[in-house]
Amino acid sequence: MSHAVVTWYGHSCFRIEMAGRSLIIDPYAVGYVPGLRLPELTADAALASHDHADHNAVEQVILTGRELSFSVRTVSSAHDHHNGARRGKNLIHVFEGEGLRLVHMGDLGCVLTPEQAEEIGRPDLLILPVGGNFTIDAEEAHAVMELLHPRVTIPMHYRDGVIGYRVLSTLDPFLNTDLPVNRAEENEIVITPNMPEQILIPKLVR
Repeated sequence: MSHAVVTWYGHSCFRIEMAGRSLIIDPYAVGYVPGLRLPELTADAALASHDHADHNAVEQVILTGRELSFSVRTVSSAHDHHNGARRGKNLIHVFEGEGLRLVHMGDLGCVLTPEQAEEIGRPDLLILPVGGNFTIDAEEAHAVMELLHPRVTIPMHYRDGVIGYRVLSTLDPFLNTDLPVNRAEENEIVITPNMPEQILIPKLVR
């Protein structure tokens, strides 16, 4: 059956496995995210949404040299509410294969325009920042979801106890929603076509 496997390493760092290949997106540098340290990671590709140290440590990923077997495209966005004037630009990554569309929003700093939403398309999985301050907050995250109508949404870039930046919000405001909220028992999630709409929270494994 068509599927993708998505693994969360905390903050905004994920492994995407699909069609027999894998990539790491937004790996963070050593010492840059409170309470977190990446394990040794090997993948076929490593990508970053923008050039900040808590997202761009692609040199830490051991690359296999194999080509990806699924498509990757990007949609340009801003890291702030001022068209990137304060924090720069941000790349939204769209991964497509196995009949699935997976979207990693990076450090999205403002609600999408209708044109951006149309370019992205409806995600089977939307990986979305919710912690505010550096990115959109919970209310803006819900607005993005209303534009994209994702089947499954995984929140990222928030504070959980001693993990994450103090200026970030916890997950609680984002969970004030009528959507079902499901908590996984591990950090690895299997995404299949036509999953019911839900918020899915991987368990952080440190």
